[in-house]
Order: sequence, then structure tokens, then C-alpha cells
Amino acid sequence: MTFDQLSICLEVKKETAQQVFKKIAECSLPGYRIQDMVATVELGDKIWKQPATPERLPQGSPESNRMRELALEYVEHWLMTFPEISQEAGIDISPATAYCIMNKHHNLFYYKCWAKPPLSLQGKLDRLELVNWGLAQPIETFVFSNEMTFEVGGPRRLWNTTREKGEDPYALATPDKYKSSLSIIVSGSIALGFKGPFWRQNATIPGTLEYEYLQALNCMMTDYNANWGPNEPHSETGRYYWLVEGDAGNHTTAARMDKEEAAVQGINRIPKWPANSPDFNEIQPCWNYLKDVIMEYDFTGTSEQTRQEVVNTLKLEWAHMPQELVDCFCMNFHLNLLQVRA
Repeated sequence: MTFDQLSICLEVKKETAQQVFKKIAECSLPGYRIQDMVATVELGDKIWKQPATPERLPQGSPESNRMRELALEYVEHWLMTFPEISQEAGIDISPATAYCIMNKHHNLFYYKCWAKPPLSLQGKLDRLELVNWGLAQPIETFVFSNEMTFEVGGPRRLWNTTREKGEDPYALATPDKYKSSLSIIVSGSIALGFKGPFWRQNATIPGTLEYEYLQALNCMMTDYNANWGPNEPHSETGRYYWLVEGDAGNHTTAARMDKEEAAVQGINRIPKWPANSPDFNEIQPCWNYLKDVIMEYDFTGTSEQTRQEVVNTLKLEWAHMPQELVDCFCMNFHLNLLQVRA
């Protein structure tokens, strides 16, 4: 029997089977041939009715049911962790086992409440100043831009971001952990009545379409600033355009500029931007829309051809995304600002 057949039969990786084979051969007694044991293994579909090591507290056991009843009995117990529940029930198990029992047996999950620190009076005034300034600007003067990473074919991990109250982070299905995956970073921009270009983040790689596009755009901007001045677009359009960018690095770079450099670059300052301010970038719902659409496609492999196929599909779906939906996302900007002020 080959190692490929042995790995299929034992449901392990081929490398694992080789390492175990080598270790057993080194530790075996003289005259003992591991090949004789391997020859007795039959290849076929294995159906495991129970794990090799039975659970200490299987599903339906009195201890498991007692933990569930105790966790749901009183309001005081709702705020207790599962290890505390097991201690009160008199069950001697590890914290990991307590969480495993409640998650797998009873579909119960514990979420620790993280309260944000209260804002100072000055912090509230800074946010109100920013909100009032945003509400005074026409909604069509805001351009929302950001980048997003699309993971195709990989396992879904637990979210490391803030979740809504009562939302189950384990609700998403977990595909095969050995399945190959690929990640693609894309960028785009939207505004009221406008949907900007959509491209893969290859701007630093010479020879790519994105690199040539940005190089030509930078040359145009340099020539325009040298010959016409940074204030010329304002006299043509009659209004400023404010960029809402989700990249913290861009905000940091702009914040480090002095007034003279910002004037040369044509950057206009907004009122004081408070620290830890809420995220109002309305392009995020567009990324959620594309993620839902891309799940309907089936991509195989991780080659560059597959990556380009994913990018082309994203560009096609971006172009087909209704402009009415984009305008609805943009209009939510002022609504969110009103909620902050309320």
C-alpha cells in the first residue's frame, strides 16, 4: 500500500503518514516489520460512527444538560462565563471543554461586553463640530474611496471586528481547512451619481495596467499644478470635493503636512478631526454587495490566471451594480451624521 492510499484510508495528510511510519520503524523491536501491519489495512470508504477517543461528556449526558439548564435559569447566570457555569454545577472540566460543550451541544455562545470609554465634554463638542460641518456641505461634494481584500476559496475565519449585539460569529460555514485560497486587494470610489474606476491594487508593479494608469494620472496632475495652479479646479466646478478615505495611512500623511505643503498639493483642511471618530465611509456597503455576488461564482486554483478571472468578474459586477443603489448608499451619509447629532 502506498502512502497516498494510507493517507486516504486513515484520513490524514501524506506527510503525516510518512512521519508516523518513520517514527514507528525507528522505535519498533528487532524483527518487527511495520510493512506487515500496513499490508493488513484495507482501502475503502471509512465511516466513523464515533471518534477514536470518546467524549468525556457526550451530547445528551446529564452533566451537559445540567449546564444548559443552569445557564438559562436566571438572569444572573446569563452574565456568567461557561467555566463559571460548570463550577457552579459542580462539574470538573477545563474552560475549553466548557465552551466546547455549550457551543456544540446546545448552540450557546458567550459574548463579553466591551464598553467604550465615555467621551469627555471636549470630545463631544469636537464630534458635534465635525457633524455640523458635514451636514452643511452638499452631499454631491463627497467622494467615498477605499480598498478591500477579497478572499476566494479559503476557509471563513471568526470575525475580528465588532459585531452586532446577539450576532453569532460561528454562524458562517467553515469549508475544508486544506482548501486552497487566494486574496485580492481591489480599490474603487463612488459619489452621488458617479461610480469611479475599479482596479486591482497593482499600482507599484511596473508594466501593469494600474501602474500605467496612475503614472499617467500623476503626470497630468504635476503638469496641471505647474501650469494652472491648484485652485483652478475650484473656479471650473464652482465647489470643492471632499474625499472620504478609509485608509488611515493617508489621513496620517495629510495630518503631518504643514499649511504651506497642503496648499501646494491642493489639500483643504476640514475642521478638527476627533480621534477614534466613527467610520462613515459609504463605500463599505458596495463591498458587501460584491462579496455576496462573488459567492455565486465557482473559482478553482490559485494561479495568476484564476486571480485575473476573479478581478475580471469583480469589474463586471462593479459595472453592473445599479447606480440607484450607489446613490442610496451615498445619501445615507447625511442620515448617519444626523443620528450622531441626535
